[in-house]
Amino acid sequence: MLGEIRTTYDAQVRQKRQGEDPAFLWQTDGDVFRVVGPGSNEHENAVLYSDCNADTADKTIARQVAYFQERRKAFEWKLYDYDRPEDLAVRLLHAGFQPAEEETLMVFPLARSFHAHPLPDGYAVEEIVNPERFVEIAALREEVYGSDDAEKGEWLARTLADEYRADPSALRMFFLRAHDRLASAAWLRLPPDCPFAGLWGGMTHPAHEGKGCYTALVAARLQVARDAGYRYMTVDCRPTSRPILERRGFDALATVTPFVWAP
Repeated sequence: MLGEIRTTYDAQVRQKRQGEDPAFLWQTDGDVFRVVGPGSNEHENAVLYSDCNADTADKTIARQVAYFQERRKAFEWKLYDYDRPEDLAVRLLHAGFQPAEEETLMVFPLARSFHAHPLPDGYAVEEIVNPERFVEIAALREEVYGSDDAEKGEWLARTLADEYRADPSALRMFFLRAHDRLASAAWLRLPPDCPFAGLWGGMTHPAHEGKGCYTALVAARLQVARDAGYRYMTVDCRPTSRPILERRGFDALATVTPFVWAP
């Protein structure tokens, strides 16, 4: 079953345009599919899918490096553990890429039931429909990850607000408030004509960990995707989140390592 889901995921997610923002270009270049954003950082520019073999991989890597180098853009190569050839990670390292933090791609068939314990008194999930309020994410990120993350938090809040304005039906934002203070935030992407919805975010203030915030936000977004007719929910999760998701019915679909190249 997981093999069939991987094949569908590659075709419907990794090789298709995600989002309608005209500032982003989605391109097939031979045996890769990539996104090229307006900025110069690796968060906006990426190789999302590759179909290389031992004979073509080095030329494909060199072609992508040359493309982004000419444009003075950093980019990441999303490497899934089932991608070929088997030594693709080694080839990326030899080409000057640096591996970032490894994540696990989890999948949840939405025909399954999902149980979340009730939140404590004073805690409530709220869907945010005013993109002006997305700026609150930046303050939450700084509280969670420290002042060194402030610039990334501001970029994230601004990018999400622009994405929402471009197509409010494709992005749903949820805050979880604890006694009127922001305790956790997460969002849901609903790409059109695709069986996969995607969970993103889920950062929780340390003072509110262990209260069921993360699980409550997952449950809220699963229900929205289920009502919208999606078949699967996916999420790239860190090691701390994987056990929580596995206990509630998510399966590990792949290990994903972003390899970053910078000019």
